[in-house]
Amino acid sequence: MPKEASKHYMQLPAWSDVKSQFGWKTERINLKSLNDEIEVYKRAVPGVGSLLYIPGLEGVDSGNIDEFTKEIKTNYKVKAFGLRLELNQPYDEALVNKAEELGWKQTKTHTQYRHTVVVDLSQPEDAIWMSLKSRGRYEVLQAQKFGVTIEDTEPTDENLKKMYELMQVTSTRNKFYIRDMKFTMSYWRKFRDLGQLKLFFAKHEDDVLSGAIILTSGELAWYKDGGSTRTKSNLMGARLLQWEAMKVLKKAGVKTYDLGGIPSPESQHTSSMHGIFVFKTAYSKDSFALMPTLELPLSAKYALWLKAEKHWLRVYNLFAHSLWY
Repeated sequence: MPKEASKHYMQLPAWSDVKSQFGWKTERINLKSLNDEIEVYKRAVPGVGSLLYIPGLEGVDSGNIDEFTKEIKTNYKVKAFGLRLELNQPYDEALVNKAEELGWKQTKTHTQYRHTVVVDLSQPEDAIWMSLKSRGRYEVLQAQKFGVTIEDTEPTDENLKKMYELMQVTSTRNKFYIRDMKFTMSYWRKFRDLGQLKLFFAKHEDDVLSGAIILTSGELAWYKDGGSTRTKSNLMGARLLQWEAMKVLKKAGVKTYDLGGIPSPESQHTSSMHGIFVFKTAYSKDSFALMPTLELPLSAKYALWLKAEKHWLRVYNLFAHSLWY
């Protein structure tokens, strides 16, 4: 995965602003170990204390994790029982081993995906086209032959609500959870107003076949949300949508396009996400394993959190009808 100057969207003030409206306190701190300012999230757990959370971070390696760990302890040891860290970096066994030597622990729960597909948009367009697997190229050509059109759509509230309806249809059909409309519309509007959100619809005649929300930050872009209907699924609308979106992103200066979560290549055949694996990996011959979620205990209460986390998340979801992280 190429190193980029732009930051992951979860390390942007826009994401921090939205999360602060939904139970999280946010703070921006400067870390000498990373020579950078980062977003730190904090949330109280009843009966346990406060958990710190740093998602989407980059730049931690075997050479600076010692200093990074010391800075975290210096800043937060009396303020929280533990810190949860999600690194947006390829898996590095040496870094994992070094982290564990310093007291970090791999978690059993993961709030972000562990494997992803990244498309290099810095190449010439014909090279990007040839980087697609033959099945992907065939399905793009079939969609064009069938007359599917892709609209780079104005992300008005009305169109965003149409997109959310597509997501609801997909989540019901495939039995997975999506965040509630209030939270989703909040971050969509925030990134839209900053000019960092793209909305695409695949259409055939008067039918909307699929839609996609893509977030951008400088030279980076992420396929954040998607949805589709079963209407005319044989027309390959979603396949053509991603190809046309890549061309639009490339023209806008994006060099790295992250297609988001997939199951591991080893488990994809038995995974409920097998179809997603097949769909996304058609756009690139390479997939990446990311770093595991790590947690750093900061007080004795961390042991209580290890026992309580699974139950707390289930209870919170049951009563709040939302995700805690």
